[in-house]
Amino acid sequence: MSNYYVSVTDTAKLIRAALRREFPGIKFSVRSRSYAGGASIDVCWTDGPQKAAVEEVTGSYAGAGFDGMTDCKTMTSRWLYPDGHTELAQASIGHSYGSQVYDTGGEQVSPEDARDYGLGLRHGAGITNTIDPPDGLTPAFQRGLADGRKLHEAGARLVHFGADFVFANREFSDGYRHSLEQAVLTLSGESGPFDGNRRYEFGIDGRVFSNYGSTLVWQISQVDPGVLAAAVKREQDRQQAVARVDARGSDPQAVAEAEGDFGPGAPFSEPGFYDQRIPQAVSATPPATEVDYERALEITRDLRRLLGGGS
Repeated sequence: MSNYYVSVTDTAKLIRAALRREFPGIKFSVRSRSYAGGASIDVCWTDGPQKAAVEEVTGSYAGAGFDGMTDCKTMTSRWLYPDGHTELAQASIGHSYGSQVYDTGGEQVSPEDARDYGLGLRHGAGITNTIDPPDGLTPAFQRGLADGRKLHEAGARLVHFGADFVFANREFSDGYRHSLEQAVLTLSGESGPFDGNRRYEFGIDGRVFSNYGSTLVWQISQVDPGVLAAAVKREQDRQQAVARVDARGSDPQAVAEAEGDFGPGAPFSEPGFYDQRIPQAVSATPPATEVDYERALEITRDLRRLLGGGS
């Protein structure tokens, strides 16, 4: 497909406008750079939206990709609309493997129909220097012709962006990083100062996190904020419940609260509860590893002993 080239500088302008629309109030740094054989754009910001959310916006302005199966750079063409948003039109496949053509709904056109559809699309969109239409006007050509006319009426233009890649780099403020470090400590049930070179282990919604502290800070920053906050709250509640039980005999109020949670007549006192439900109730998440499960069983035994239920 013949297309219009958008320089890396103009691509950066489009990205800035798109980020302002999608994330009002967030300050982004958008810088372009050119080098032998290509160009790229770096997008940086502090705290704010997650990296995946930003990449969903900026990725539509990349003029290339990478095919790990063939270890090759791939090229893409897109429809650029007057309001600045884009739709994928065509993407090459590895090296010497042709290309994939997409319709205006984002669906891939079958290889058998790709040529005729592409011809109809170009004719309908008013792109000059195109090949003559096929004999018989196949259904694929007619479909492409109709889609091309819609694109032309919408003012869309077939373009290739000058930036091969757009990199998103999220940075953390000291305050936000500290909150993530505290979340790691809470979820892992640890106390004391955070150590980026120490391994921690915990679960969030059935997913096991086991790594060094500095890596975990980055990993949990990718978790949905609501899911992360809920996981931290569950673990805090669990720790508080265990602390109330540990305080039996020393603090009358704590004893009363513990008896309300675990004493006779409470939900936790029903037959079989200790063996079947405590391991999940006292964990931040359902135990996903053998280490987590053993920890939950140990707490179960302690609760039974403290409540007079034996070992």
